[in-house]
Amino acid sequence: MQVTRTVLVGARARERLLLPDFAASVIAAVSRAVYLQDQGGEILWISPPDSVPHRRCILASRAQSSCRVGTACGVRGGLLSIGDDLAIEWDRAVPWTGEGCGRACLAPEEAARALRAGLALLSQRRRPAGLARIVLGGPRGNDRRLPPSPISMRERWLDAAGHLVERVVDSERARDSDELFVAARRLVGLGEGLTPSGDDFLGGFLFTRRHLERSDPATAWVDWDAWGRFLAEAAPLTNAISLALLSDLAEGHGPEPLHDLVCEALGRGSEALIAQHAARLVEIGGSSGWDLLAGVAAAMGVSAFGEPPLEPAPADREGRACSVGT
Repeated sequence: MQVTRTVLVGARARERLLLPDFAASVIAAVSRAVYLQDQGGEILWISPPDSVPHRRCILASRAQSSCRVGTACGVRGGLLSIGDDLAIEWDRAVPWTGEGCGRACLAPEEAARALRAGLALLSQRRRPAGLARIVLGGPRGNDRRLPPSPISMRERWLDAAGHLVERVVDSERARDSDELFVAARRLVGLGEGLTPSGDDFLGGFLFTRRHLERSDPATAWVDWDAWGRFLAEAAPLTNAISLALLSDLAEGHGPEPLHDLVCEALGRGSEALIAQHAARLVEIGGSSGWDLLAGVAAAMGVSAFGEPPLEPAPADREGRACSVGT
């Protein structure tokens, strides 16, 4: 049996692996991740050491050939076995919990301005994709002038999603939790891929709202108890992996670059660091990172809806001296 070591294990993954009766099976295997579902229905995944940390991840080298769908997994003596051919030593790995943002140092308007300027810097280097094309603005109209192609046909759903995204933004402006629910019921499961774009956008929005409200309770307006009930009943709307990630995001847990981005916007507000964290975020998946970023921007009042791309500030702010950790 091949034995490999874990370099990092997420707090949620570690919690599940410590269960005395842990058992799981492989439910999906893609190019850079193998997804497991344990006996309690919890989702974990194994990905390479250079992957983005998350509370559900196990970062380790692994043999793709040993990780076919349906393969049984178990824990014994500090080793996570994947079938009969691979074992992962996880119990001495560095734990990752994610960072809370603490109390905001910037007023909401200042944080929004810093985020807008940082995303403008990013837009100079990278063209927005996915739902970020709607939220951050840009040449969506150009797509309609292109000859029909498989890619442009698949992306037509962006036009249908536009009014739902706008309703989410309107709910933020009106502080209307009911309006947010109306749009969310149609966004969950909307789009293609392992994590549909509607899930990613909504998750980025909820993640940011959660941290905004924790850092400044005066900004609270989302009915989180109702959201918990909604997500508990949302299984028919999307797949198990995406629902687990969406539920995490609604609780304020996400990939490391998302934590870094939101905490920087609420804390010191350095446009350069915001652009840096956003650049790492948009590397996630085909468009998942961009869809998450669109949700962040919508939650913080940074939205263009088809207007020209965001303009960068004349010079970068260095950011305030502020501790943003917990």
